[in-house]
Parts: sequence; C-alpha cells; structure tokens
Amino acid sequence: SDSRGGLNRRSGVGDAVGKGRSSSDAGGCGSLTIFARLATVEPLEEAIAAPNDGSPASTNNNMRHMKACVFLRPTNQNFLALSKVLRQPIYSEYHLFFSNVVPHGRLSQLAACDEYECVASVTEAYADVIALNAGLFSLGSQSVAQLHREQTMWTAFEESVFQRQVDGLFAASISLGSVKRGPGPVTATNSSGLTLPVIRYSSASPLARKVALALQKRLEQDESLFESVAGSAETPVNSGGGMLILVADRRDDPVTPLLTQWTYQAMVHELLGLENNRVMHPLAVAGEGGSSSEGVEVVLSTTSDKFFRDNFLSNFGDLGMHIKEYVELYQQQTKHQAKVDNVEDMQRFLDQYPEYRKLSGNVSKHVALVHEISRMVEKYNLLECSELEQSLACDDHMSMRDQLKRVKAMIENPRNSNLERLKICILYALRFETDTSGIRDLKGLLQQKGVPPEQVGLISTMLDHFGSASRLPYPSSSGAAAALARRLGLA
Repeated sequence: SDSRGGLNRRSGVGDAVGKGRSSSDAGGCGSLTIFARLATVEPLEEAIAAPNDGSPASTNNNMRHMKACVFLRPTNQNFLALSKVLRQPIYSEYHLFFSNVVPHGRLSQLAACDEYECVASVTEAYADVIALNAGLFSLGSQSVAQLHREQTMWTAFEESVFQRQVDGLFAASISLGSVKRGPGPVTATNSSGLTLPVIRYSSASPLARKVALALQKRLEQDESLFESVAGSAETPVNSGGGMLILVADRRDDPVTPLLTQWTYQAMVHELLGLENNRVMHPLAVAGEGGSSSEGVEVVLSTTSDKFFRDNFLSNFGDLGMHIKEYVELYQQQTKHQAKVDNVEDMQRFLDQYPEYRKLSGNVSKHVALVHEISRMVEKYNLLECSELEQSLACDDHMSMRDQLKRVKAMIENPRNSNLERLKICILYALRFETDTSGIRDLKGLLQQKGVPPEQVGLISTMLDHFGSASRLPYPSSSGAAAALARRLGLA
C-alpha cells in the first residue's frame, strides 16, 4: 500500500520483479533480467538483447556462466519466442515469471521445448498492468471504441481487445484484492474465508455489463488463487472488508477528456505526450537519454523522482512556485559544493558528487519541461480557451445564444489552434445538441479555418455516440452525480 494507505500497483509490480531477481541470484552466479514489454507485447526475441545493465548482448553468444530472469506476458507471441529460445539456450538457467495465469497446455509446450532442462522455476506474478503511479495503472490497450458495436459484428481483433481488458483486471484483482476478511460488511467470500471483489457496473452500458460478468466468471473459476496469493502476503492489503470494482463507461462522461488539463502530469501528457512515464522533449536535458534530431526522451516517474512525486498533481499556478523553490535549492547546493579548501572538502565533494549530478539533471529536466509547457500555454491561448470550456461544461446561468456568440468569437481568434476550436465546438454540441442551426454554423466556420472535413465530422460522431440519449445528465446538472451512483448500484 502507498503512504496514504491506498493500493500501490507500482509497488506490486516492483515486488514481483524483485522476487524474480532474488530467485535467479541463487548459487552466486550473475543474473540477467529480461523484460518482454507489457505495453506492446513485443516478442521475447526482441527484448532478450537488453540485459539489466543496458549493455548490448548478442543472442549468438554463449553465456552459460549467467542465469536469466524472464518476465513476460503469457501471450501467443511470447510463448512462440520463448519456445525458440529454450531450444537453443544461451544461459545456464531460466527463471520464468509470467504476469498472469498460464494455461497448463502452454506449460506442457514449454516443457517439450526445454530439452536441455534449463528452466529452473516458473512463477505467476499477477502484474499484467502498466503501473503509472502508486494509485494508477493502465492496461496499455489500443482503442476500445470498436467494442461498442454489436457483439455479432466483432472480429478476432475485438475479441482479443476485450479479453485483454478481462485479463488485466483479473490480474489486478488477484494482486490487489486478495485480502483476509476483516471487520465490515462481507458480500462474497470463498470457502477459505477470503473476500472476493464486489463488482458494480453501469446499468445503461451493455459493454460494462459484459466486462463485469466476464470478470466475475473468471474470479469464481480461479478463486483458489486468492487463497494462495493472500496467504503468501506479508501484510494483507485493504483489510477493511474487501475490494470494490466499478466498471464505468466513458459514454457516461464524454466532457472531461475534452477539457484542458491544468495539473503537471496531465499537462505533460496532453501537450507533450507522456507514454509509460516517458516523454519526448525537444530540448537536450543533461544526464537523460541520448541526443537525436527529434529530441531527448526523459523519464517522469513518481518512484525515482521526488520532485515529480511531490508535484505531479500540482496545478499550473503552484507548479511555477515549486519549480522556483527547486532551482533555489539547487543554487544553494552549487554554492556549497564550490567551497573546496582542503582535503576533507575534496573528499566530501567526491562523496556527494553523484547525488549532486543527479539533482542537476533533474532540475534541468523539470525547468525545461515547465518552460515548454508555459510556452505552449501562451502560444495556443489555453487560459482563455479553458475558461470557455469550463463555462460550457458548468455554467447554467449563460444562455445558449450568448454561449454560441462566445464560441464563434473563439473560432475567429487567430491565436487559437484548430484543435482547441474543434474541442470547444464539440463541447457546445454536447451541451446544446438541440441547436441544430448553431451547430451547423460552427461546422461551417471550422471548415473556413482549414479544419479537415473528417475532423469536422467528429462533431456529428460525438453526438451519435455520446448524445443525451446514451449518457448521464450533463455535468452542470445537479442530478449527474446521483444518476451515476444509481447506474453503478451504489444508491
């Protein structure tokens, strides 16, 4: 659990990896940690060339003096790649750690390929997610929009995307929801006295219902895993009486993703592009990544970066003050390090130099990122655009005619980007979808500003999929929260 007593998904993934390396270190031999990427599910053959020290390693070299710790998702691609590796092993031992349940048939397949008996252990780690923060994880899935089609129209692609959702939620439920029964209400338990997760889903969403039922079936089939995982945990998590899983549908709230974000992590994600806690930045940052014509990749992680951990939820106004304090701290450290008058000072400088260099690189990284964010906020007039977005989302006192006039003026403002123009027009259409003439006028203005026809068509698409007939009341409505609670069976 994290410092606030919540569920720490990042810690769970880290523990699984740590146990894997500890196991492979037995016997005093060196070890190699190999990761098949969880997000892109790349074959093991591509990941095997990346040992844990980051140096290149050729799969043609025999390294029988080393043991390998392999952590990967149990996918068809990875099993095929792993089978090929086991037929021609280059390490003395292979300790296999799978992020989810492995079918017995797959284990038999691996055993048949392990002619040299190099597999020393096989473990299910239940870490089939991408941990972004202590309280946030992603399944790394592609768009799930196609799943809203009738199931009879699903192809193998839709089936695989749906199964990925169930598999990821199942693994997260096992690792986070396996708790010993404590005080409080208990609604579902297995024979060992462990509390199974309680699942609630949006009653108006057939897809949410399908996910919830598939997950419930999977949990009931493998409820014995709860006992084994909870029994091995040193400290049971969430011991207040169980885990509650809420399956919501984005159609219940199409507005929030359209609003400009104003917290640090969210702004980096929206303006610069943050993927798996990595961001490509156009400015060279000391000590981070490598130089290229396209920019430098830097890491933003709440685990390794204290400043980011303390400020990833800070709003844009407070962030400027905090980055100023961070720079002042660095300047004080610089003055202190500059005083080298004797041998003792030299030794102290050498001892503290690694941390000083890390601080220097981290300050440079955050100053560069905040500077770039500030430049984009000014360039694209985001403060003014955000004010109009919030008015369309929450202001019940301004008339439809006045709002339409403001939206048209925003479209004509040359400082605003076409993306902001389109977002605000969609917000207006969702708020006043009965104003067909006004929406038609906005589409025409967007086309005059050079917005591609397929993007202008997104306004009609959003109304078709997220109109009032298929979503909760608009966020400005006082009954929106109560309606959501009723749909989830919480009221």
